[in-house]
Amino acid sequence: MDYDKLSDEQLDDELRKRRIEAEKHGQRIRYDRFKHLLLTCPEPYDADTRAKVINELTLDDKNILAPKLTAEGETAVKAVPFSEALAAFKADEASYRDKLFIPSTPSDTVKYLTELDLDLEGREIAYEPHVRVHRFLLNQRLTQSGVAPRWRGLVHEAFLPGTQWGKNMKFDNFLYDLEWLSARRKFDWLPVSERKKPHVKNRRWKELFDDGFSLSLAETIITNTKKRNVKLRELNLDDQLLWECWTLRTKEFKKIIDRHKKRELKALDAISEAAEYIPQITQEHISSRLQYWTALTLSEWKPTAAARQYRMITGKQITQQSMSEMMKKLLETPGLKTYV
Repeated sequence: MDYDKLSDEQLDDELRKRRIEAEKHGQRIRYDRFKHLLLTCPEPYDADTRAKVINELTLDDKNILAPKLTAEGETAVKAVPFSEALAAFKADEASYRDKLFIPSTPSDTVKYLTELDLDLEGREIAYEPHVRVHRFLLNQRLTQSGVAPRWRGLVHEAFLPGTQWGKNMKFDNFLYDLEWLSARRKFDWLPVSERKKPHVKNRRWKELFDDGFSLSLAETIITNTKKRNVKLRELNLDDQLLWECWTLRTKEFKKIIDRHKKRELKALDAISEAAEYIPQITQEHISSRLQYWTALTLSEWKPTAAARQYRMITGKQITQQSMSEMMKKLLETPGLKTYV
């Protein structure tokens, strides 16, 4: 298909069609990517956005030819531990230093990280040591800002199935979850009762959350030959921590996440429809209100808890009063459900 000949509306329809197709066939990776595009590429497209959409559709066509997975969903390709990329980076750090740009705000960092991942797809530069170090530093900065991995705009770890880059992303995304879980108990903006850490069953692994983040120990957990579900049982995360992580999710919790995603789409439709009658509301306002809705939904519509949840989603600190005011506006939105 020659996408250059399609109008913006036709391109948008193609994105929606593929999102529905991906959901119908249980293709979570494709679904997440097209959902992200639809949320971040509102019409009318500018030249850069149009090029981005066309590129994504073209790459999606090519993914049909991606390497076949085995019955277990794995390939012969193995991830290169992050520590090896870090060592290679340090060996030639001077030449890489100017490439490690980190935006000043959490929202800009999330946007930059997402665009970086999408831009790297299929490019040889994705295998350069500084790229993995760059991603780690961006994620580390988001941890410091209080943004949980789930809301960092990370591309799914199986972004490029069967490729070295895809495997490396899977490894690193696991690493970011562990780094977050190791750091969150020190957040002074959380009540003491919520500065929790995993109730880890494995004594050796427990040190990562008791003594502070250790790259070598984190990699030991990631490269352990135990299956993912066994690792999750030993990490023993509660529902709140499972919500905050990106890679670490039990089979049962995936169903909860999928249900939330469907509700989120309905909420977005209701917020967008209501916004049509308020001229001054932009796409940015719509996205922001959806974040407020998510924070309130995950906090059972309790403003104080939702304000803290909002920080984990956006990195922005707001008051309980501000959350209460937004809650009132959302409750007045026609067709918007609270799901308490």
